[in-house]
Amino acid sequence: MRNRTVRVFALATALVVGGTALSAPAVAAPSHGYVQGAGAVNDDWGDEGEFSRSAYSIGWAVGLWQTVLYADGYLEMGDIDCQFGPNTEKATMRWQLDHGVGVDGRAGPQTLSRADNKLEYVNSTWVRYHGNRYDVILLRHESNNGRYSFTNRDGNIVPANYNGANCA
Repeated sequence: MRNRTVRVFALATALVVGGTALSAPAVAAPSHGYVQGAGAVNDDWGDEGEFSRSAYSIGWAVGLWQTVLYADGYLEMGDIDCQFGPNTEKATMRWQLDHGVGVDGRAGPQTLSRADNKLEYVNSTWVRYHGNRYDVILLRHESNNGRYSFTNRDGNIVPANYNGANCA
């Protein structure tokens, strides 16, 4: 049962070409610098880079994944430190086991794709992640190249970038 709603903001945008918004699946990668999305929300994260102890292990993008783990009850708010360390690895393994994903402790395309299945539009600007413990509300702004941002544990809105600093 969800005993409260946690608001975590995320910015995202649809690709606009010649004034027409395309609803094709998102195409993202660490080379873009940010977690990105476009089109349907439930396919935003499956094409992202991998977060693990050895790949993109420190950054705001890790903080976004940790926020998902928090919403599903695998981490506490104080564990969101934007570092993919042993606690995040163990939480990821538990999440993978419970969600029927291959258990390797890495948040790669298969894991992230399963996680984005729990996203839904609230309206044209807001997206909800349906966590097992909390709902996480994400802002998906249609004017910033699909870049996600979220509210960190200190209440600051930060971009979910791959090369961001430690948020502890």
